Amino acid sequence: MSSTLANSRTIPKLASGDRLTRDEFERRYTAMTHVKKAELIDGEVYMPIPVSWESHGSPHAEMMLVFSTTARLAPDMSVVLQTLMQGIASPEHAKFVEALRSRSVAKS
Repeated sequence: MSSTLANSRTIPKLASGDRLTRDEFERRYTAMTHVKKAELIDGEVYMPIPVSWESHGSPHAEMMLVFSTTARLAPDMSVVLQTLMQGIASPEHAKFVEALRSRSVAKS
């Protein structure tokens, strides 16, 4: 059995919010070779939320495509920004943000 597999069975995984000593944090962090970033601040573990192509990359790429195309076609970028700000100020956007907040509260 590989030492990595043995370690993953005996050493608990790091999780955001864990309260650990510096030694325990370093032991767990060293065992989790796939973790890119984790911090221990005042005894509490902080880890970034992992992102995926489906939840972040693809929507981001689509948004950049729309904005870059719009910016190239618009003679004045201020018009593009004004239109964007009007969309953010719309009731539809407020409903969307509220739906995201309620979904987030329901999961926690």
